Amino acid sequence: MVESKLMEVNSYQEKVRGAIQNSFPKADICSILKFSGGLTSSVYKVGIHNPDKILAVKFFPKKLESKVEKSIQISNYLREHSLPAPQSYGLIKDDTEGTVVMDCLSGQVASEIWETASIENQQIILTNSGIVLKKIHDLKIPSFWNHQKHEVASAKEWVDWISLRIEKYLIAAEENLDEEAVDFLKQAFKRLQNLYELHQDFRFVPLHWDYHLWNINVEKRGQSPLIKNYVTIFACLDNHAMQSVDMCTMY
Repeated sequence: MVESKLMEVNSYQEKVRGAIQNSFPKADICSILKFSGGLTSSVYKVGIHNPDKILAVKFFPKKLESKVEKSIQISNYLREHSLPAPQSYGLIKDDTEGTVVMDCLSGQVASEIWETASIENQQIILTNSGIVLKKIHDLKIPSFWNHQKHEVASAKEWVDWISLRIEKYLIAAEENLDEEAVDFLKQAFKRLQNLYELHQDFRFVPLHWDYHLWNINVEKRGQSPLIKNYVTIFACLDNHAMQSVDMCTMY
């Protein structure tokens, strides 16, 4: 069993090297580290010289190929508008598995920082996350930006869909959370539905489909120890590992 796992690791390291050489033919690979997590894909953090970069190499099943291609398009679109999304360098398509090479974003996952952060620092993280989200909402929607499963055609359809999702979320919450948490969610969802009743002039905006602290990196700019210099880094990490962007269009 140990020998089998070792062969599997060595096999993927060779695939990682091949993917890097495809995008950076003259690069020298100095480190390969597998990220933990990842529900459907394997992701590796790779350090290279010539040029000096830290990259993420992701292997994904063939069925996700179109989703990854769209993620790359959206990531490039965000970068064009000065939003901190990873740059992609190469997409390799195969019969059973695809590979994408992209920047490995700096910083730490916000949810990890959050655990030990002061109230002040938590407020800064949330504020900066909101600032980035507002910039996304202000973008125009390119034709390729839509969700592959939950695209909606009208305000009414969106409200109906949200109501259905709320019902499902509350069922799951009642099965898995304590009474206090369930009561909080019920109140929050009720306020959301009240907002929909008050404001009927919905508009389509671009939105990250899974925007939460596990899917955001934060880093401190400069040498100042003050946490007020923290900025949000936009990255979608699939279960703390997958560097891509999964977007949709919604109201």
